Amino acid sequence: MTGKLETLLESDYERFYSIAFRMTGNHHDTQDILQNSFMKAFKNIDKFRGGSKLSTWIYRIIINESNQFFSRINALPITCITNREGITEEVFFERLKTLPSFDDELIVDEMREKCLRSE
Repeated sequence: MTGKLETLLESDYERFYSIAFRMTGNHHDTQDILQNSFMKAFKNIDKFRGGSKLSTWIYRIIINESNQFFSRINALPITCITNREGITEEVFFERLKTLPSFDDELIVDEMREKCLRSE
C-alpha cells in the first residue's frame, strides 16, 4: 500500500498543491501543509480502510492539516494584535521599524499584554 501511496503523491502532487494553496495563498505555508499531510498519510496508511479512494483520503488529510494550520496562526500574538488594530502584518512590522530600538523581551511582553487585553 505504501508504494501505491507514493505513486499517487507523485502523480497528483499538483492537484494536492492546488488544494492547499487555495486555502493559504502562500507557497511556503502550502509546502509546510503538504509535508505534514504526506507524513501523516505515510504514518497512518495502515488506518486507511478503503471505503473511499486513496486520493479522497489524502484530500481530507490536507484539508484537516490546513484547518489546523489556521488554528495555530490565529493563536499567535501577532494575529491578535493585527486583527484588533485592523491592520496587516506588513503594516505592523513597518510600524516597528519606525519605533526606537527596544530589547526583544520588552517587545514580546508588550505584544503578549496587548493580546491578553484584547480577549
